[in-house]
Amino acid sequence: RKRVVSFKNGMQTLPKALASKIKITYSDKGVQEINRLNDTIWEVVTPETTYQASKIVLTTTAYQSAPFFVKSNPKFGESLQRIAYAPMVAVHTVYYKNDLKLPLNGFGALHPSKEGLFSLGHVWSS
Repeated sequence: RKRVVSFKNGMQTLPKALASKIKITYSDKGVQEINRLNDTIWEVVTPETTYQASKIVLTTTAYQSAPFFVKSNPKFGESLQRIAYAPMVAVHTVYYKNDLKLPLNGFGALHPSKEGLFSLGHVWSS
């Protein structure tokens, strides 16, 4: 049976596990520029200093990352700016099981656009 699952300690479990496997350098002053120095070294420029790394991981949206590549790789930066994001909002609602009149057997529902509702649908963990 298909089911919705999560992590015991919340959705941060996966990114924390990934982060534990890499050396993280963080700058609260912001990244100004990212340059590829050669096939194996990246340079990350911040107002404070310049870092060098064999790999970089960006945790920003594509359009937020695009300006980092304006000088070193303008085509790549332009490509990042063209990635379309669907406008979406996630709303989480919690109910006590005892307050529900019907069982939640299923995964949710989609709302036809002719109903004029503000959302396309909803999902639940039954």
